Amino acid sequence: EADAADERVRAILSSNPPGRGLSRPSNWGLAQILWAPQGHLALPRLSGDLVSDIRECLGSQVAGSRSGPLEQKIEQLFLQVYTPGGKLKTGKDAPAVVKARRELEKARGSLQVAIERFRSFENAMRRVEDLRLRQVQLKREAEALENRVHEARQKADSYRSLVSLRDQHREQVRAAEARYGELKQRMENIRSVRGEIRATQEKLDVLKEEYPLRERELDTRRKEVAAAKTVLEDVRKDFSRVRQAHLEAENARRYLQAKQRFHDLDRRIGFIARAEEELRERRAERNRMAAPDSRTLGAIQKALKDRDAAHVRLEAALITLEIVPEKQGRIEVVAGEKTGPEDLVPGRPVIFRGSPEVTVDLLGTARIRARGPSGSVDELRRAHSEAVDRIEELTRAFGTADYDRLQMLAEKAKELDARVNETKARLEALLAGDDPEAAAREHAAARNAVEGILAGHESWKDNDPDVNGLERTAARIERIYTEELSKAEATWETAQIALLTSEKKRDEVQAAIASCERMMETLHSRLATLVSDDKTDDERRDELRRIEMSWGAARSSLEETEARIGSFEGGDPAKTAAILEKQLQGALKDAQDAMAEEKLAEGRLGELSGQGPYSALARCEEEVAVLEVELAREERRADAIRLLHMTTEECGARFQAEVARPVEEAAGRILERIAGSRPGRPRMNESFEPWELLHDAAENPVPLENASGGEKEQVYLATRLALAQVLSRGRRRLIVLDDVLTSTDSARLARIIHVLEEVAGDLQILIITCHPERYRGLDRAEFFNFERIVMNAGV
Repeated sequence: EADAADERVRAILSSNPPGRGLSRPSNWGLAQILWAPQGHLALPRLSGDLVSDIRECLGSQVAGSRSGPLEQKIEQLFLQVYTPGGKLKTGKDAPAVVKARRELEKARGSLQVAIERFRSFENAMRRVEDLRLRQVQLKREAEALENRVHEARQKADSYRSLVSLRDQHREQVRAAEARYGELKQRMENIRSVRGEIRATQEKLDVLKEEYPLRERELDTRRKEVAAAKTVLEDVRKDFSRVRQAHLEAENARRYLQAKQRFHDLDRRIGFIARAEEELRERRAERNRMAAPDSRTLGAIQKALKDRDAAHVRLEAALITLEIVPEKQGRIEVVAGEKTGPEDLVPGRPVIFRGSPEVTVDLLGTARIRARGPSGSVDELRRAHSEAVDRIEELTRAFGTADYDRLQMLAEKAKELDARVNETKARLEALLAGDDPEAAAREHAAARNAVEGILAGHESWKDNDPDVNGLERTAARIERIYTEELSKAEATWETAQIALLTSEKKRDEVQAAIASCERMMETLHSRLATLVSDDKTDDERRDELRRIEMSWGAARSSLEETEARIGSFEGGDPAKTAAILEKQLQGALKDAQDAMAEEKLAEGRLGELSGQGPYSALARCEEEVAVLEVELAREERRADAIRLLHMTTEECGARFQAEVARPVEEAAGRILERIAGSRPGRPRMNESFEPWELLHDAAENPVPLENASGGEKEQVYLATRLALAQVLSRGRRRLIVLDDVLTSTDSARLARIIHVLEEVAGDLQILIITCHPERYRGLDRAEFFNFERIVMNAGV
């Protein structure tokens, strides 16, 4: 208390606490309840002396669940069998039930080993008998294979002699066949080449007669294409009439729209003048922040649209001349947006733009001049420049022309305007974002637009133009132009296709003539090579008959030999003999292996018989039966001790619950005032920690961990306040709350403030927070600004 308490608090708050463990909450004493650090509103596990103090305050006479001699005896029996956590003990102090279980597992392992040995003994007996029968069978198979091997070797010797003779006859047949085929193929090739020479010469004569006709047809097609091209270019020159008619209709439409706009603005000018006078009177009441209002934003947006529209009209008013060169050259730009020489590359289009005309010189060839409508491009440029200047003028006071940034400034200005008096709010409602100066400029712009259009159409001043009639006239002129253009283009395309077809046919005839001439040279060369043996056709036919006769005799000898070889069933007897010899060796080896396996199996059988498998199996089965009875008895004893211990624990828990009930009821009343009856009453364990919520309408209690973050905060706060009231004992103890209600909504926070005001009569409450506005509702609270105190102290 007093100075000692202050020193203890300073030590706890220090970054280097004196003494080991002083900063752990378990060593804080009453501060475990009275001090809630930030983020740790939940109660820590209270130390034993603090729990005793609380019980003393509540008048508890219960010493604990293990204080009586009966309870101590039950606890002693329980710890002989189980660990404090309720598991069976192991190791050297293991109870009889664990030892009996181990012995039973060991006996069952021995029984399993005895069963396996007995099974191995029976398997060994069957194995010995099977190996004896297999050895006898393998000996019989080996004797039969020896006889078959001797017969196969005799057949193999005869087969090898016949194969050698067959190979000799086959070589004679191949040689005669090769000579016959070579001579016959030479004769066929001589006849084929002579026929190809005659056919190729006839085709060459026909092609040479056709070539002049294709040349004359190609000249005719070229003249037709040139004439069609001239007609097409003449038709395209009339496009200026179509463009002029559409421009006239568009000017008429813009004139009527501008005229209507001018009349509408003229009617509004009186209202704008009155609104301007009222705006000057209220200007002094606005805040000092430089931000556009709704009218200014509208004017800026309109100026941006005017600038974009002027840019589009300017781009549309420029004349565009595109030239696609067919050969390398140089061109001089005389009039246009960009003048000077320009290189021409075949196939790469070159575009020139300008107004009112674009003029280029094809050096040494011609001058090309393209003209468009007589409208003033300078006026369009001036309109675009005025729009840009207008944007700069409107945004100069705000330091940016970015429309999104200006909108952000306007929104901020609206937030500030919401705090001004009612008169200014009504004035802004009457103004509704209108800008009188912008309206006047728009009025002047509309008048200028009307006068600008009338400057080129004086007749429209007295009589409005017929827009529909002008549009129909323009459409009719365009339709006639389109029909003529389509007809001329179709004629030119047809002539072009005919020209390409003629060129293709001429090229095909020319390529065919060259191909035939190359073919004749190749055929004459092949014929000279074929007749290089200096023999006549009759001499070659006589030689072919002689070779054919010798070839037939060789085939007859070969067929006779192959028939004798074919009489051997199964092919080459040598392969059969080799296979039978391998089978014989395998059979002999299998017989030896079977004999060795039989001796090993007999030895294994004798070894297993000496171990007495029948008697060992009977002993193990008897031992397992005895141990199972003993284990069942010890398990019943351990279960009885556990049940007795659990019963005494439950009784003690009910006594402890009766001790904690006053704190639970106090915390429940506080929680009900904060959150109503929906969460329920908190239930505490023997250390006064809330762990579940009990509601009258619910069948089972709800674990506290399933509650929301805000409800957890409210349960922990109610518990701390209830425990603090119990520990106060008529003295106003200090309770510290460090920014603990971070998840609680504003409605429940207001109720918590009322609760804090009521308990402030019994407790001193210190709230540390970075959100003091949440606690402004405390009537008797005193607020301290730590940051200002530290700054004033110069720390």
